[in-house]
Amino acid sequence: CGTPSGTITVVSQTGMEYSLDGTTYQSSNVFAGLVPNNYTLSVRNVLDATCLAVSGTATKINAVPTAPVVPTALSVVQPTCGIPSGTITVVSQTGMEYSLDGATYQSSNVFAGLVPNNYTLSVRNVLDASCSAVSGTTTKINSVPTAPVVPTALSVVQPTCGTPSGTITVVSQTGMEYSLDGTTYQSSNVFAGLVPNNYTLSVRNVLDATCLAVSGTTTKINAVPTAPVVPTALSVVQPTCGTPSGTITVVSQTGMEYSLDGTTYQSSNVFAGLVPNNYTLSVRNVLDATCLAVSGTATKINAVPTAPVVPTALSVVQPTCGTPSGTITVVSQTGMEYSLDGTTYQSSNVFAGLVPNNYTLSVRNVLDASCSAVSGTTTKINAVPTAPVVPTALSVVQPTCGTPSGTITVVSQTGMEYSLDGTIYQSSNVFAGLVPNNYTLSVRNVLDASCSAVSGTTTKINVVPTAPVVPTALSVVQPTCGTPSGTITVVSQTGMEYSLDGTTYQSSNVFAGLVPNNYTLSVRNVLDASCLAVSGTATKINAVPTAPVVPTALSVVQPTCGIPSGTITVVSQTGMEYSLDGTIYQSSNVFAGLVPNNYTLSVRNVLDASCLAVSGTATKINAVPTAPVVPTALSVVQPTCGIPSGTITVVSQTGMEYSLDGTSYQSSNVFAGLVPNNYTLS
Repeated sequence: CGTPSGTITVVSQTGMEYSLDGTTYQSSNVFAGLVPNNYTLSVRNVLDATCLAVSGTATKINAVPTAPVVPTALSVVQPTCGIPSGTITVVSQTGMEYSLDGATYQSSNVFAGLVPNNYTLSVRNVLDASCSAVSGTTTKINSVPTAPVVPTALSVVQPTCGTPSGTITVVSQTGMEYSLDGTTYQSSNVFAGLVPNNYTLSVRNVLDATCLAVSGTTTKINAVPTAPVVPTALSVVQPTCGTPSGTITVVSQTGMEYSLDGTTYQSSNVFAGLVPNNYTLSVRNVLDATCLAVSGTATKINAVPTAPVVPTALSVVQPTCGTPSGTITVVSQTGMEYSLDGTTYQSSNVFAGLVPNNYTLSVRNVLDASCSAVSGTTTKINAVPTAPVVPTALSVVQPTCGTPSGTITVVSQTGMEYSLDGTIYQSSNVFAGLVPNNYTLSVRNVLDASCSAVSGTTTKINVVPTAPVVPTALSVVQPTCGTPSGTITVVSQTGMEYSLDGTTYQSSNVFAGLVPNNYTLSVRNVLDASCLAVSGTATKINAVPTAPVVPTALSVVQPTCGIPSGTITVVSQTGMEYSLDGTIYQSSNVFAGLVPNNYTLSVRNVLDASCLAVSGTATKINAVPTAPVVPTALSVVQPTCGIPSGTITVVSQTGMEYSLDGTSYQSSNVFAGLVPNNYTLS
């Protein structure tokens, strides 16, 4: 706008002159004062006009941009409660863009969503940011009118017996007025003298009635609470033996709660489980604790009458062979009488001369027959015990190698228990696990230990025959490359013979010439084949170890400049380990980090070091190759008008090849026909 002509500065080249029309040339590469047009750039060598180059496309000088007029506001829309932002519409001008802050421009002349502020209008040409105009005065967006928040009740005072109306205090908001019916508004946020009802809270801006908020729920003023009448007892149930606590039922009143101590109130008018005491009745309104009435006299719960505890037998004397009747003595309780059948009671707690039976114990208060207690279970008087006959052995099983203890079975008698030592009795007539000894048989009645009988002679359990211990291998010699069979030597036991298959036994504990297999060791008494022991696990003769083949190198990785050591990978063989010096063996067939040397390969079986093979020739790791020194250019020949390419000759190094891009290498250190560029020597 300020300079209505253009300037083209051509990229400068040494020893050249420049033209915009291909005719008129000048030494300066700057062309100023240009009218709008399309210009073709030309450059030629000062010394040789035929050394000429012309741009492939034209360079444009645009038309002079139009300057805008001073911007004004076409319209201003101020914020409202519903739309809390403003809008400014600037008078439109062709080819312009607009800004309210002089920094951020937009193509639209409408600015919406504006926060309250004073705005300066700017307009500039789309093609030339320097072609601009600014308004002399600001355009104001007013503050957003305050909208009330949804009203809530700060407090609600409900009607009471003394004050039969309620009060609602709405949470206060600045610049607002309040209503309970949405019609009548007041400046105070306190509404007093309210009749029972559900009220909807409304609040609006004093200056703008459309700025309105209404509570989503109603606030309730309860009905005026009813005052209770003086409480009286509807009924009183005194404690009994069966129920050792009392119950007071207060005359019910609607909407009330009740108390016996004036502190703890409950909704039920029934108070059960009461201990003996004098109780004062209180009643109050559920909604208003100040609406209260108290009885003028106390209601009494009497003391609990004494009840017997559940009777139990202090002692039971059962019938014996000598005394064929029983006696039950009940635990004594003061002021009580006792019964075994629940019908006939006596003052004595002792019942003698009882025939065998199940008896139920009962006890009752002498003064009050309803105060009674009955035992939950019966007390049994057993049948008169039977005297046993002299015990005899029904059978005797002597110890064996398999079962190194004896068993005596006594002839069974009904209702008896049995003993071999006259001290320890058992219900079973079978005594197993017996050590060698002479045993005296005893039998007695289960119900009466005095009813007993003893055998006149002893019963003998013989000494246990010698049994072998579980056999184990004393030693195992595995097959080798030289001896392809194994030997198992079993731990020796006196008087025994041995087997590896449980069928064929031999006196020797050594088994030689064994083929690979799992063998189970057996040992038995020479004199008694049933005295047998077998090993729990098998003893293994391994497979004959495989002899390795002569080792060869699967691959050889020679040292390089980057990795100055070599790697030899030996052809892998199953179950083998490998060595390069015949001394140190390893499980891996790969030897890395090797210095230049000749290496002899060895391989041997992991299970048998004597199974060995060695390579006939050595494997060589070469010397580390020489690293080149950093390359430098021996000479550089630059392009000329006649030879438009250059040549780089790199300083030569023995045994090397060369590259200018780090990718394509060549044996020659001379690179010719190079286009102008920066080259990295490798």
